[in-house]
Amino acid sequence: VTEKVIEKPQPVVEVPKAAAPPADPSPKRVSIGGAGIQWSRSPKVSFTPRDLENQPRSAMVLIEADEKGKITNARITRSSGLPGLDEKILRAVKSAKFKPYMENGVAYPIRAEQPFDLSP
Repeated sequence: VTEKVIEKPQPVVEVPKAAAPPADPSPKRVSIGGAGIQWSRSPKVSFTPRDLENQPRSAMVLIEADEKGKITNARITRSSGLPGLDEKILRAVKSAKFKPYMENGVAYPIRAEQPFDLSP
């Protein structure tokens, strides 16, 4: 008696070719000024000594902008201690604009922090 072994054909599994990874959609973290991003219209905070309660105030704002330099989001990351002044700073930032941030000829959305030091 002879035994015959019949091999079952293995199913062919096609592995899809890996597509090129999509461009990184998350904003680039950059510095403002110097080799980083530049303002095309810088924020102008209008305030009076009374708005500062007659003492120096500082605040930090996290800013996000699209690839065209338009401010898409701004939020206070370190408050001046005065909510009304923080609002004036945010209004000024939201009406400002950056020059598009370019790397190798490609414009990218960005994220940057801007300090504001205000004195009466």
